[in-house]
This record gives sequence, structure tokens and C-alpha cells, in this order.
Amino acid sequence: MQLLQPIWLFALAGLSVPVIIHLWNQRPGKTLLVGSIALVTASTLSNTRKVRLSEWWLLLLRCLLFTVITLALAGPVWKQKIIHNEKGWVLLPPHTAAVAYQQFKPTIDSLLAEGYQLHYFTSGFAKATLRDATELKDDTVHVQTLSYRAITDMLQQTVDADLPLYVFTDNYLQHFGGERNTAALNLHWQTYTPRDTTALTTKTKAALKVAIFSGAQKEDGQYIRAAIEAIRSYTKKEIIITLAASAGAIPADQDWLFWLSADSIPQGIAAAHVLHYAKGTPVADRSFVLPAANSSFAAVALYKAVMADTADKREGTVYWKDAFGQPLLLATEKQHTVYYSLYTHIDPVWNALPWSSSFPQLIYQLLYPSPAESIITGNAMIDSNQLLPLPADREALSGKLPSYASVSLSGTAWMLSLLLLLAERCVSFFHRKKGTNETH
Repeated sequence: MQLLQPIWLFALAGLSVPVIIHLWNQRPGKTLLVGSIALVTASTLSNTRKVRLSEWWLLLLRCLLFTVITLALAGPVWKQKIIHNEKGWVLLPPHTAAVAYQQFKPTIDSLLAEGYQLHYFTSGFAKATLRDATELKDDTVHVQTLSYRAITDMLQQTVDADLPLYVFTDNYLQHFGGERNTAALNLHWQTYTPRDTTALTTKTKAALKVAIFSGAQKEDGQYIRAAIEAIRSYTKKEIIITLAASAGAIPADQDWLFWLSADSIPQGIAAAHVLHYAKGTPVADRSFVLPAANSSFAAVALYKAVMADTADKREGTVYWKDAFGQPLLLATEKQHTVYYSLYTHIDPVWNALPWSSSFPQLIYQLLYPSPAESIITGNAMIDSNQLLPLPADREALSGKLPSYASVSLSGTAWMLSLLLLLAERCVSFFHRKKGTNETH
């Protein structure tokens, strides 16, 4: 048992109060009429030198009442060791559970058959069934905001050190952010390399012509340009980038036009694909920018979004959306041109896209939508020697303590105090009644 407020124990010094009261309230002697005091004088003198406690049952109840009230104020908590009935845990990240299961199907099936419990490898470590974890709909969005190392730290505070833990994840370096941690866990970690990052198409194609107009938001255009240059540098694809200072400087016959302005696109300016800022009222929106389909990309923080006009029904193909499923990038086709309406801005004030490793990947999927194309920018693989956390020094940590469940005893103490108070009142009442009867 532990006390949350042990300072209240100093109040136990008050136990002297009921003792002093009982000593103070000694009953006066009774007057008896006798013929001679010669035979009782010696005995009386002897007894007057003794101080005796009277009504000791009542004194005991009052001392117990005071003690229990003090303990109740001290906040007693009973800690009981949690005994895990599971043989062990199998942990899968929710956003890649289906892929991880396919990669390690024989191992996972054998572990589950032996009695291991399936849990999601994310904050809270919720239990899962194999069906729920693997049969996800295409529009299901899983927000991955914590690094695997941060989740490992949470895991250490949740389970016993000896509980076998089998973790199955991809080996994307971006998911292992932060310093390498230490852990006192019975951890078995296996990783896989996603198939879509093992090969990169190098077919020679015609140069992709991209024009960027940012108007007053000049920095927005620089962010897009940096992302496209990173794509060009990594993939070795031929991409011609034109940063136009005015609408008249936009070349004709462009494959892509990034119109990063809320102004309307002038007549006569056309491209095969046009991405433009949607019109509407900017509102604060604490959420995330996510691809519309399931993805292993890390979530990107969203700070502001555009509240669309009433006439805007947001109909079309959704490419990006927030964590609540609201479209952020919507595509519609008009007169042989695909228009992409962006309901946020490429601006650090609006979101974290300019600083995210996911940004070039998201742009790449727009420029090269073919499933055969892929890019691994920002998806560097972690070295297997750096994967597992460092083993914790158990002696320095005073051992990895097992998990405990805390049960507050304050309510029980207050209930016991009430019962003792009722008992004290009853005993006190009967003592007064008895004394009155003896007087008469």
C-alpha cells in the first residue's frame, strides 16, 4: 500500500486529544453516608493517587476514528501486480497490418496458434482480431504520428519485462525518428522492405514540362520547385521546370501548371494538369494531410484549410484528405484538362508539407500516377544493427518493475470512518444513559 499524501500522517499526533479528554472528564466521586470513616480512610487515600482511564471502549473508538480519517486524507492506494494471462503479444502497425501479415504469414499464424494475442503497434496497444487488422477498406485512414521508438517507450511502461513481444513492421527509416532508446523488454523485431520501393522505373520518356506560378505567395512556388527538383535529382527523370513571375510568362503546352494563387486562371492559359488553390474562407483545422488511399506515408500536420463556398460540392476524385475524411485535393476534368483543387496552401503556416519527407512522394504520385512508377525519396531503410533499442541496464534501473494496477482505498477509508462515527455515537449514548440511571 502507498500513500499519495503522506504529509497527513503528521495529523496522527492529534490522537492525544481524545486521551486528554478522557483524563479530563474523570467522574467525580459519590457521597456516601456512613457511620464511621475509620475503616475506609486508608483505602481512599491510596486510590486518590491513581489516575485511571474510564470508558476505554469509547476511547478506542475515537482513536480509531481519528486514525482512519487521517489515512483517508493521506490517499491510500493499493498496488497489485498485473498477471498477464497471454503467452505473448504479436504487434502490427495498423496502417500496414495487412502488408506485414502477408510478409510474415507463417510466423504470425504459428504465434497466434500458440496463444499469442494480436495487438496494434500504436499508442494504447488495442487488441485486434486478425480479420479486422488485415481486411481494411481502401478508404480507411490510419494516422501514424508517433515514431516506432516512441511507441517502444510506451510499450515498456505497459507490459512486463519477460512478456514475449513479436513486432512486425517495415524498415522505413522515417518511422524510427528520434534517438535510439533503451528498453528492458523481451522484444523480437522483424522488418520487411515494401515491394513498391524495391524497384524504380527508368524508362526513357519525353521530358515533363512543369510551370509554377505563385503570384504574391512566392515562397509557395519555391517549396513546389524544391520538391520537384528533389524528384528529378533522385529519379534522373527529365523534368523542365519554369518558375513564372507573371501569368504572361507561363509557356504554352505545359504538362503541369501549379497555379498557387487564389486568383482566377486567365483565359488562354491551359495545361494538361492544373493544380490551383480553392476559393473560400480560411479556417483553423487541426488535423493531418493524408493520401486518399491506404499508405505508409507519415501523417503531415494540417493547421489551416479552406472552407469551400456553398456552391462548391467537392465532387471529383480525391487525392488528399484530412484525418476526418474531408477532401483536401480534389480532381475534376473539364475540356481535356484535369483541374486539381487544393483546399489548403503550400505554406508552413497552413501545414507542415514544405518540411515533410512525404511531400516529394505526394507530388511524385501526381506527376507520375502510373502504378509501375515509384519513388523512395524519404524512405531510406534503417540498418538492422540500429533497429532494436539498446538493452537497458537492469541494475541501473533497479530492475524492470512488473506492471501494477492501482486501486484507491480512500473511499473505503471514508466509509469505515462513517461506521466508526456511528459506533462511537451509539457507545457514547449508552454510556450517558447508564450514568443517568445510576444517578437516579
